[in-house]
Amino acid sequence: MSLLGRNKELDRLLSVIRGPKDTALAVIGGHGVGKSALLSEIPTLSDYKTVFLGASAFESDWPLSGVTALLNAMDDPVLNRIADELLRDTAGSLDVPAISSMLLNGLHQRASSRTVIVIDDADQLDPGSQAVIGFLARRLSGTDIAMFVCLRDEAPDSPFSGLAVLHLQALSYSDTVRMLEAIPARHTTTAAAHAVAAATRGNPLAAVELYARLLERHAEGK
Repeated sequence: MSLLGRNKELDRLLSVIRGPKDTALAVIGGHGVGKSALLSEIPTLSDYKTVFLGASAFESDWPLSGVTALLNAMDDPVLNRIADELLRDTAGSLDVPAISSMLLNGLHQRASSRTVIVIDDADQLDPGSQAVIGFLARRLSGTDIAMFVCLRDEAPDSPFSGLAVLHLQALSYSDTVRMLEAIPARHTTTAAAHAVAAATRGNPLAAVELYARLLERHAEGK
């Protein structure tokens, strides 16, 4: 199913990928508004290497688990050496400022081609990783990196404050109806799509889930 009603947002993502004005963008929106769906379209916007990192709430208490996961996903020779150094730092002698500076130097030294980093649910990363990645995101100029972080809320004291922001709004009524009618289903009704669009007020996740329930009940004759 194609992404509907997000052309302006996709253009904004593409402008960051191409640079050079903005090198990082925070995509902010409430639960179910479609942040993850929007970010999943990024690989279709260019031929650049795209690295995805999905934050896990289960690892939010593990110091720097997000940073090490990101470095492993990037699999760059320069950054791999830094990742090894972090693993060897069992005494915890490297603090967040030191790690941030070391990684920023590594990003400037890497010889790889342009890379797009996408971090979903970045506000669920462990605090140290949020601090390090927020520091890097504000200093990516000249590194050949474009970064997108997905956040649920915009907080003034967030480690990601200071980044350019894209506020993801609800879908329009007509786009919600079009999205639902594009879902393959054996039994569909226009009335159900319009009812769901009115009830869910443009929240794509809520609309899809409610529409699926209604179609199930319709198939049962209810």
